[in-house]
Amino acid sequence: MLTRIAPVGLAALLLLAYAVAPRPAAAPPSVPLYRAADAPPQADRAASAPARLPIGQFAPTGPLVADLGFRPAPHGFSFQNYASNFPEEPGTLTVAAARRLFGDGVCAAVLEDGSCIPSPLAEQWLYQMNTFLNSGRCEGLAALSQALFLRRLTPEQLEPGVRRAYDLQRSDPDVSEMVSLYAVTQFLEPVASTTAASRSMTPAEILDALVAGLQPGADPPTLGMYNPNLGGHAVTPFAVEDAGAGLFRVWVYDNNFPGSAKYLEIDRVANTWRYSMAALNPSHDPEPWTGDAQSFSLDLTPASARSGQFVCPFCQPAQPTAPQIRQLVASGGTRMLVVDEEGRRIGYVGDLFVNEIPGAFRLTWKGGTLPADASIYYVPPDLELSVTLTGQREGDQAAGERFAMFAPGGALTFDGLSLKRGQQDYLSVARDGRVRYETSGAERPQVALAVQAEDAQYAFTMDGIALESGAALELHPDVLSGRLMISGDGVDSAYQLTGAALDAPGPE
Repeated sequence: MLTRIAPVGLAALLLLAYAVAPRPAAAPPSVPLYRAADAPPQADRAASAPARLPIGQFAPTGPLVADLGFRPAPHGFSFQNYASNFPEEPGTLTVAAARRLFGDGVCAAVLEDGSCIPSPLAEQWLYQMNTFLNSGRCEGLAALSQALFLRRLTPEQLEPGVRRAYDLQRSDPDVSEMVSLYAVTQFLEPVASTTAASRSMTPAEILDALVAGLQPGADPPTLGMYNPNLGGHAVTPFAVEDAGAGLFRVWVYDNNFPGSAKYLEIDRVANTWRYSMAALNPSHDPEPWTGDAQSFSLDLTPASARSGQFVCPFCQPAQPTAPQIRQLVASGGTRMLVVDEEGRRIGYVGDLFVNEIPGAFRLTWKGGTLPADASIYYVPPDLELSVTLTGQREGDQAAGERFAMFAPGGALTFDGLSLKRGQQDYLSVARDGRVRYETSGAERPQVALAVQAEDAQYAFTMDGIALESGAALELHPDVLSGRLMISGDGVDSAYQLTGAALDAPGPE
């Protein structure tokens, strides 16, 4: 039995806090996420349109039943969807981006020059989001190109002197950061629940919503599609063509194919859909993505869902009545099953996905360049939970897996897990914040915990901890005293524990 109490005092560890936090981030540049929407000037569109499309011209053969006026060139980007190599390379989602999304609540301190020292909670969230970006940014490119078309912001605000989205450069830091920022909005409220609600729609219902949403002056959506083995992909729909005999073509800007116009086929009679991920024409793709009325493999995110205030998933709400949610993330292909105190479940029971918890839902990262190996579950924050993690990878591939949890005022990560196929680890979360992790195989994770009290934030990191097969590690943070009690069975007592305390976030 291992028991250790780690005291953390504000005065004693104030300097250590600067070792935990990265260098201060400058105040966000004057590039708004949104501004009042103006109708896209028709004259500007005509003047900026190139003489001809680079590839894959928009060439419908049947009547259009909806046409927003967007075109892949000039309204899309000239560069292709791309992934990251974080943390080997710096993340493109920065503290300034988090501050633009959520305000000064992400800062442990705002210095006299306006720069922000990020809170431990913000650091953990940014690390997780930059990890997601390693699988691509299709959602960001799809949503940002749509926002530029709708004049929610202008290309010149991102890159001075540029009038068209097609002329923006990926190498420009403001462009790259805004693409990343729009990409992570897919996991923020109210975008997340709005998107999740549409996953219950059939292809025919998706078609009807697209026809309505792609009329001039309507609320146009981005379109998500999913393959059970390859994750998710987001595109920007702009027109719907009636191809006859119940077949419709939804024309889209696919950021994996810059400048080209592609289409997704929806058969209203059969209630099915088909899309080519590897060719401009679905009939030329040997393995197109497909779905039917039972697969629930399409979703929609209207532009209006991104036009208001986003809910910070780790901040203490300013008002007690503010919407709150708890996010649980499993990456590396690991499957989750979450059970609440009443025995209700969300997650995988064998190969079957179930959701019995009111208000809970699941999303898969839409990246579009690499198979997404991470899912995120949303559950109410006031429930006691038991989580089963089941490995899906073989041998040496089962390495670098990660579990993370974010809730108002708290963040927890277990990094560097190695759950081999069939291995099950267990985690429980009590109402008082006590966390227990049990293994069925040897593990050496890095554990990070951050909690927010009324007047301070506390961060704890455990490195080099060795868990035997069958070991149990228990963490019990005491927010009022700033102490963390650690206990366990089958835990090597030789490890490094780092703690820090920072004053409450906000301007000084």
